[in-house]
Amino acid sequence: MAKAETFGSDLKIPKEIKPIFVSIYEELIWINAQWKFYTDLFVEKKDRKLISSTARTFFMSIEQVIRFSVILGICHLADPAVVAKRDTKLENLSLENLVNKCPSIESITSTFSDFKEQSACLNKWRNKVIAHSDLETILHTKKQTLPPVNYEEIQKPLKLAGQVMQIIYNFYDDRKMTLGFEPIISHGTDSLKFWLTQGFEAYHLRLKLLKEGRLPEDLG
Repeated sequence: MAKAETFGSDLKIPKEIKPIFVSIYEELIWINAQWKFYTDLFVEKKDRKLISSTARTFFMSIEQVIRFSVILGICHLADPAVVAKRDTKLENLSLENLVNKCPSIESITSTFSDFKEQSACLNKWRNKVIAHSDLETILHTKKQTLPPVNYEEIQKPLKLAGQVMQIIYNFYDDRKMTLGFEPIISHGTDSLKFWLTQGFEAYHLRLKLLKEGRLPEDLG
C-alpha cells in the first residue's frame, strides 16, 4: 500500500522554508477551528440564550478558555522572528520569521505590516492578563483599564495572517490554489447545540407533565 502524502509534500515552496510554512499553516487551521467554535456558540443572541439556559457556569469557563487560546495563537504568529535568551538567539515559529526568509516577495510587506498593527491590541492582553497578571490592570487601578477585545479585533488579524500565507504560496507555486483555513469539523458545535436543545425541551416537558400530575412514562 502506498504511503499517504502529508500536507505540504507537493507544495512548490523552497525546502528551506517549507517546514515553517506548513507548521504555520497548520497552526492557522487550528486557531480558525477554535474561533469557529467560539463564534458558533457565543456571538448570536439565540446561541447565548441556549447555553445560558443549560450549563451557564460551564460555558462561561469555556468561553474564556477558547477566547484566550485564540488570542495567544494570534500573538504567537505576531511574535518577532528571533528572541535573545542570555547569550543565545532563539527563532520563533512566527510570520515575521517566515516573511524574513522570503526577501524576494516585496508585495508581502504591506499585508504583513497590517497584520502586525491589527494584532497589537491582542498582544497587550497576552502580556497583561493572559500570560502575566499585571497588578494595575487586574485591579483596575489605572485611569484607563485595558479595553475588552471585540469580534473584529480577532477576525481582522486572523484574515490578514491567511493573506500573508496566500501571498507566499502564490509567489512560489504557479498553480495559484486558494489556501483554505476553515477546518472541516465533524460533530462540532451544531451537534452540541442540537443535543442541548433536545435536553432543554425534554426537561421542560417533564416539568409540565409533573405539574399536570403525570409522568413522562404516561406518554407511552
